Amino acid sequence: MKVWKITNAGSVDFKDLGPSQVKENCVKVKMLSASLSMSDKMAFEGNLAGVTYPIVPGRCGAGMVSEVDSSVKNFKRGDRVYLSSRVACNECYFCRMGRRSECAHLQTYGKDIDGVLSDFAIVPVETMYNLPDRVSDKEAVFIEHIAIAINTINTLNVEKGDHFAIVGASALGLILAQVALYYQAVPIVIDDREERLNMARELGIYYTINSAKEDVAKRVFSLTGGKMATRLAYTLDSNALPYAKMLSIVSTYGKAGLVGADVELDKIQIDAKTLVEKTITLYGINQTTDNITSAINMLASKDVKVSDFITDIPFTAVPEYLDKLKNGEEFIQLVVSGQ
Repeated sequence: MKVWKITNAGSVDFKDLGPSQVKENCVKVKMLSASLSMSDKMAFEGNLAGVTYPIVPGRCGAGMVSEVDSSVKNFKRGDRVYLSSRVACNECYFCRMGRRSECAHLQTYGKDIDGVLSDFAIVPVETMYNLPDRVSDKEAVFIEHIAIAINTINTLNVEKGDHFAIVGASALGLILAQVALYYQAVPIVIDDREERLNMARELGIYYTINSAKEDVAKRVFSLTGGKMATRLAYTLDSNALPYAKMLSIVSTYGKAGLVGADVELDKIQIDAKTLVEKTITLYGINQTTDNITSAINMLASKDVKVSDFITDIPFTAVPEYLDKLKNGEEFIQLVVSGQ
């Protein structure tokens, strides 16, 4: 098995680990694509809390089943599959009750355990989902984004006609805006990069705000007829608006969510005065597992478009692009192929 390993902050090495054996209730997958994501960048920089080196990056990906353990009945050699990012312990109370998405000891690929940036991966069968032909290997790395977007819509109870402010035109923010349109809400995408806002407009997002050039609160007031946004999602991979100001654009009795993970959460400062005075309900949202099947269906039916978000890189270029990320170059989503 050939892998890239981040051996320490700023250092990545290629390793040939030799033949790998399939374990009980596991599947061996020939990797066809894998994400190189924000969490991998943070691990390479030494800023990812909880990571232990060395670690194989790659939060999620797609591949083809090459070998199955005899205990596995739902997958066979040749199946195209999506590998989700989190592995449940199967031992805690929630897992034993069949609620693996609430596992008390969830582990994330590329952070808590080795990821899938390899030529082959040995993965537990419960992390795998069949991929329809209409979803390409590269598009599959966005399934997690779509799943968390669906969870955000459900958690915030976004309804038809709601003005829904989305801070950050990252991959997650742009996908969340598309999912909001699917549910007939009115997304308002906020970012400080005009090229990202242009992408939002090309995806059919009518309302966009450049936070580097406009007074965001005044613009939201104008767009909503003074009511402000009834729902807000702040994508945690964004810095388009100070956290302390985000509640100023939310309506009284509104709902807001901090969406995502793998940021320095202890540095987030929330305006508690506005939170209490407006009686705003605030959520932390990062769970995806329960919505992965729905996310695959939305991608297959083209209700969410992601092809323009992809920067495709070869397996051999991983160190080069980790350095580019560390040096501040921006990509909506790096997808590693050619393993």
